[in-house]
This record gives sequence, C-alpha cells and structure tokens, in this order.
Amino acid sequence: MEKATIRFLKEHLQEVEDVWQEQLRADESEMATGSLQEELFEKTLEQTMRYIRNFLNHLDIQKFVQELGTLNRTAVQLFPFIEAFETSTYYVLRNQKDKKPADSMEILQYLRKIVHSLSIELLKYEQERYNKIIHLQKIALQELSTPIIPVFDRVIVIPIIGAIDRDRAKQIMENVLHAVVSNKSEVVLIDITGLLVLDTVVAHHLIEVVNAIHIVGGKSMLVGIRPEIAQTIVQLGVNLSDVTTLGTLQEGIEKALEETNRCIREVIH
Repeated sequence: MEKATIRFLKEHLQEVEDVWQEQLRADESEMATGSLQEELFEKTLEQTMRYIRNFLNHLDIQKFVQELGTLNRTAVQLFPFIEAFETSTYYVLRNQKDKKPADSMEILQYLRKIVHSLSIELLKYEQERYNKIIHLQKIALQELSTPIIPVFDRVIVIPIIGAIDRDRAKQIMENVLHAVVSNKSEVVLIDITGLLVLDTVVAHHLIEVVNAIHIVGGKSMLVGIRPEIAQTIVQLGVNLSDVTTLGTLQEGIEKALEETNRCIREVIH
C-alpha cells in the first residue's frame, strides 16, 4: 500500500497541511512553553512541512531524518509535529466519501509504519549525535586536564591531575612527545602532585611516558611525590631507580636549571 498512501498524501497534501497547521497552532501555547521555544515554533512548522514534501518525492527516511536534524531540535521536540501529521491525515481521509473503509485502513496502517520507522531513526540519529558530542567533549577535557607548561627555555612542566587510565595515558604520551619535539625541550618535569591514585598500572603508564621522553632525547623527572605516594611505590615494589624523583615542583625546577647549566640567584638591591 506504499504507492496508494503516497499517492493519497500527494493528492490531498494541502488539505492535510491545513488541518496539521490548525491542530499544531491550537496546541502551540502548550508546546511553546514545553518542548519548543515560542519564537522557533513557526520556523519549525514551516521547515518540517518542507521536509515532509521532500520525503514524499524521494521516500528516503534516512535523508528525511538528516533534514530534520538541521532543525537542531531533539526527537522529543519533533515527535508532536510528526504525530500531528499522522492525525491530520486521518481526519482528511475520514472525510473522503469515495474511500472504502478497508482502503482507508490500509493507508493509515502504512502511514503508521512510516511514522514508526521515522521515530526509531530519529532516536538513532539523536543518539549518534549525542555520542559524538560526548566523544568530542571527552577529548577536549583530556587536553585541558594535561596542559603543557613551558617554565624556562628547554624546560617544560606536565601537571597530571586526577586519575590515569589507558586512554589518558596514551593521550598524555602523545602530548608530551609532541611538546618535547616542538619546543626542543631538554627537561620534562612530570608533576604528580594532583595524582589521585597510584597503583602498579598507573606506575607502569608513568614509566612508559618517562621512557618515551628519553627516546626522543629529553630527560624527565617525577616531581610532587607526596609521602603517601612514596610509601605506595615502596609497597608496590615499583622500580623507579632509573627515574629522577623529587618531592616538590620547586626542587624539580632547581634541578632542571642545573641540568641546563643555569641557576637562579637572588638580587640584592
């Protein structure tokens, strides 16, 4: 009944649209204060109708969903428009005296099938868009949570705050190696003052970062090792004998200056 349904909609589209708009405008006040902002209602109404007309020509639900996606509305906000179109079609169809009840029922059943498929695809589209936004936000947050801070020429600090998992460890390594090469850094101070948890897995990730820095020609130091972190390292039996470790960032900066043949002197006026 696809052809019969599409043919009926094309033949009576203006009638359906008139009823559709009348029905939606009757509910406009409720919709505008609920799922839709009042100032965007008319625009959404106009654009949705244009996309419905396009759909009747190409019959491509995926394309229809993509067009609806340009409205920047959630699926919940669009459902009333789609459902109202189905209801309006029913009202127009009911007034067709020449239509047999069986034919009308088949047209409505096929229309219901289209609306059902459209609802599912809208939800899928929204979920994909949501997942993409979350992914981009996660990347942005990771980049912000591991800044590269140049403190002196050829000396940079990498403060590590929070927890480290496999993905973040990979991201830290990529950022650090890029910074070492691009800044021609000789000394990298990895400040773990804000590290929440240190276990064997985290320690392994830190050692990997340290080794990678050495491979590209830099020297790394672990600074900000609090007493409880030091105790944990001993209890876990983590071997940091090849890594320079210092208690504070200040000590690390002083050591970095020494490694680059510089020092800080007090000037007395």
